[in-house]
Amino acid sequence: MKIRKKIINWLFKKEKEILNKEIENIRLFNYKIKQKLKDYSLLAEKQKDAYRTAINYIEELKEISDKLSAVLEVTDVSVDVHATKYSPSWAVISIQGEKTDFIKFVDLGYAELKEIQHFLRKFDRAKIDASPQIAPLLRIDRKEKKI
Repeated sequence: MKIRKKIINWLFKKEKEILNKEIENIRLFNYKIKQKLKDYSLLAEKQKDAYRTAINYIEELKEISDKLSAVLEVTDVSVDVHATKYSPSWAVISIQGEKTDFIKFVDLGYAELKEIQHFLRKFDRAKIDASPQIAPLLRIDRKEKKI
């Protein structure tokens, strides 16, 4: 019996080596597939964590936006602008609270006036959403607009 086994091993030595190499390649391939599956599952977990984090950020931003909207709803700003050096320009900031109101008067210097003027110039040629009857009332003469 041992002799028969040795003869068979000797006759099919090359085929046996090829089969052993193929078996080893299949084992290596299976190992690589298992590693890829682990990597994909880790990646899926990281994506889930990133998604949860993004959802949390969106909820926080919505909360901040709601708070900012609430503040802007109760805030009013008025400005009295004087182009002369004898009478200073000033702004009034008014925040209406549930129980008390907050009012602050702010002196405006020349630099602040120029900054406000520059900001408002962006809207000079902006389209105004108004009916044709009201539109002439919204136009400002160039002579009146200069500060």
